[in-house]
Amino acid sequence: MLFENIKIAYDSLKKNFLRSILTVTIISIGIMAIMGIITSIESIEKSIESNFISMGSNTFKIKDKNQKKLASVSGKSKMRVEKINYHQALEIAEKYSRVASVSSILSRTFKIRRDKFETNPNVTLIGTDYNYINTSGYFVNNGRNFSKNEIQAGSNVVLIGNFVREKLFDDNYEINQKISIAGSKFKVIGSLKEKGAGFGFNSDNIILMPIDIGRKFIANRMNYEINIISKNADSLDYMIGEVISDFRKIRKLKPKESNNFKIVKSDNLASRLIQNIQFITFSTTLIGLMTLFGASIGLTNIMLVSVSERTREIGLRKSIGANSKTIRNQFLTESILICQIGGAIGILMGIAIGNVVSILIDGVFIFPTFWTIVSVFICFFVGIISGIYPALKASKLSPVEALRYN
Repeated sequence: MLFENIKIAYDSLKKNFLRSILTVTIISIGIMAIMGIITSIESIEKSIESNFISMGSNTFKIKDKNQKKLASVSGKSKMRVEKINYHQALEIAEKYSRVASVSSILSRTFKIRRDKFETNPNVTLIGTDYNYINTSGYFVNNGRNFSKNEIQAGSNVVLIGNFVREKLFDDNYEINQKISIAGSKFKVIGSLKEKGAGFGFNSDNIILMPIDIGRKFIANRMNYEINIISKNADSLDYMIGEVISDFRKIRKLKPKESNNFKIVKSDNLASRLIQNIQFITFSTTLIGLMTLFGASIGLTNIMLVSVSERTREIGLRKSIGANSKTIRNQFLTESILICQIGGAIGILMGIAIGNVVSILIDGVFIFPTFWTIVSVFICFFVGIISGIYPALKASKLSPVEALRYN
């Protein structure tokens, strides 16, 4: 009986093709909005998680606490928070010399040259110490890391990311070759293993150089960060407490004064970013559900028109033995079929659009299995809600009155 109802419903959709296709389109747009944004959000979340997981769940940073000078009620302005200077950063890094490193992003717009080869002007240049490799999730692929002497002397040596290596060197012979950065020559002592790109940042499009050389580039505008890695995730909070206590002493803070620096844990930052984009998911899902609500009203109207147009057919079927339950199920099946066709189209379009976004942010292919199943059930319930009144109306028609209907 189910397959017979589906066949009748399908024939009815073909007879009223334009009307049916408009309803299917409205439903597919609602489902597409939901699936598209959810697929995009899941891709963004995975990209965020992969970027921060690569740093390790047992790492954290000490950064400047950005606070502008604010006017108080009395007209006096609060003291501007002092930036972390090089000597303060160096002091805390030396205290935790085995697990800490000092770094500073010098620029994200450098163009690097070697003979006839050159990169785009989007290379990230980072001033670092010899411990940065250990605290940032990078590994040396070819060559070696900086030595302590090279860091202390500010030697003109660099480590290059895999993307930069591919741009500047045809073959694997980058070690001890010279490259030009802002008119100065630097010797390549090592290249980094590929780390990948994600969320708008290419982790391989970088160059690391001794931090003292970096200070010569932009000494007055450097923002220093201290990366620290604990033995494991369980000891992370204990390590943070120790570091905060020591850095407060270095910053000469009084016991009553609050921290004028901030601690950023890699997993907390990822969680915060993910929480911020959840609002987008909620908003777009709400819009999609409102679209489905409008589609359900339109579908109810279409089904009522269909009942009116097929009154004589209903009377004929009842006269030859069809009961009220059979008539009701026939129209419910038709309503559900329309919703499932619209839902299937919307799911496919939403996943396609979501993965286009994923490609744009260098993410991975996403198939939201859970939300696909949820969308199928949503379409099923919309079909029932939209078709229940017309189906009941059709099932209650008197066979005699229906046959007389013109």
